[in-house]
Amino acid sequence: MIENSTRRRFDYSLEFFSFSKSERIAIWQSVLKTQQVESMMHSEEIECVAKEMDE
Repeated sequence: MIENSTRRRFDYSLEFFSFSKSERIAIWQSVLKTQQVESMMHSEEIECVAKEMDE
């Protein structure tokens, strides 16, 4: 949480909601494909990283 004294210094405030596990997996897959490094992470590794973000 950001202190109110700090928040007052900004004109705008954006709220970001957490992604679901399936959304995080899709994001990882998309980024890896875009960067042409899909072979660097197996689906099990992507799933593990996506799960860790829940904790």
